[in-house]
Amino acid sequence: MPFLYITLPFLPTLLPVSVLLSLMVSFSKMSEDGELVAMFSFGYSLRRLLVPLSGFLLVLYGAAFYSSIELEAWGRREFVRFLYEKTQTEIDNLIRFKIQPGVFIQDFLGYVFYAEKISPDRTHYRHVFLTPKKGASHTFSAISAPAAEITGSVEKGDLRMRLYDGLAYSPKEGGGTTTLRFQKADLDLLRIFQEQILGDEKKEDYRSFPILELRATVAELSTTPETPLYRRAYYLYLSRLINPFSLIAFALFGLLLGIRDQRQANAMGYLNAVGTIILCTVLQVVFRWYGERGILPIPFAVWTPPLILLMFSSFLVYQKNRLPLSEPVLAWKNFPGRKPKKES
Repeated sequence: MPFLYITLPFLPTLLPVSVLLSLMVSFSKMSEDGELVAMFSFGYSLRRLLVPLSGFLLVLYGAAFYSSIELEAWGRREFVRFLYEKTQTEIDNLIRFKIQPGVFIQDFLGYVFYAEKISPDRTHYRHVFLTPKKGASHTFSAISAPAAEITGSVEKGDLRMRLYDGLAYSPKEGGGTTTLRFQKADLDLLRIFQEQILGDEKKEDYRSFPILELRATVAELSTTPETPLYRRAYYLYLSRLINPFSLIAFALFGLLLGIRDQRQANAMGYLNAVGTIILCTVLQVVFRWYGERGILPIPFAVWTPPLILLMFSSFLVYQKNRLPLSEPVLAWKNFPGRKPKKES
C-alpha cells in the first residue's frame, strides 16, 4: 500500500509516458512486419489512422484527468495518513521496548538519550541525559535533568517528554559553553518524529488537497501573490488541470516514432523515445522553475510546455502524412512551401 500511495501522485506523469512507449512499440511492430507499408500503399493515410486512435486517447485522457485532479491528492493524503500510523507504532515501540535503564540510546528521534532508572509503567525517568546526534543543528548541545516524565499519548496527538529542574548547555559563538537552569522543559516527541519522516510533505501539505480545496487555498494565498508558497500552490492547481493535455502530444510522438523505415535500426526508436521523454521533462522543469520564482506568469509557465509539444507533434504528423516513409520529416527540403529542386 505505501508503494501504491507513492506511485499515485506520479500517475499523471506516468500515463503520457506509457502511452508514448506503448504506441511506439505497437506501430514499430506493424512497421517491422510491413503492415503499415501495405496500408499506405492502398491509400490508407496517417490522418485516417488517427480516427480509431482518437477514441482510445479520449478514454486515456479521461483517466489522466481524473488521476490528476483526484488520485494524485488522494495518494498523498493516504501516504501521509500511513506515516502517521507508522509514527504511532514506532514511538510506542520506542518507549515500551527500546529505552532501557542505564543504556545510551543512539537513535531516540535524532537524539542520544540516557535514563538511569525507569518506572514500571515507563512514564517516569530518573537522572536523564539528552543530547542531539552529531551533525544535528539545535539550540542546545546537551540537557541533563534529575527527573523526567512522558505525558499524553500518540493516539491523542500530544505525546510529550517533560524534564524537571535540569540544566541546558549550549555553545557560545566565540567558544565556551552557556549553562541555563530550567524548572520545566517540554519536548514534543510526536512533532519531532513526524518532521523527520514527513519533511517537506508536512510543510507543503497543500499538495494533498482535493482540487476544490486547493483552489480555495490559492484564492486565500492570492492576497500575497509575491510569496513563493502562493506561486507553488497556483502552479500546482493549474498543472493538475492542464497536465493531462500533454497526453495527446505524447501519443502523437509515440505514433511517429513507431512509424519508421524498415531500413532503420530497431534500437533507434527506443533511443528517440528516451530522448523525447527527457526533452519534454526538461522543458516542463525549466518553465516550472521560472514560474515558481516569479520570472514568468504562472499561467504562461503552465500552458507553454504542453502547447509547444502539441504544436510540434502535430507538425510532425502533418509532415509524416504527406511525405513518403523514407523521407525525413525535419529535413529543410521537405518543409511546407519549399519547392523541390529540378533534376538536371
